[in-house]
Amino acid sequence: MDILRPQIRKIIRYPRVIASNHIITGSNQLWGTDLKYGYIHGEDRFFYKLSYLDVFDRTIVNSHIGLKCEAKTLFLR
Repeated sequence: MDILRPQIRKIIRYPRVIASNHIITGSNQLWGTDLKYGYIHGEDRFFYKLSYLDVFDRTIVNSHIGLKCEAKTLFLR
């Protein structure tokens, strides 16, 4: 029926390389962080999920879920 506009194809010019300035040969040599947040509708507030990721094998080393995400309350166990 041709009712949708044609989709624009995204051209990736450079490959995405994680930690291009490091040579990683094993796990626990370089970690990254990922912060997500969501909204709790019934309570009208947000929650946070912070994950520490191992760059070598992409596993989650540790994570934190809570109503606050402050540096003084975060620590690795």
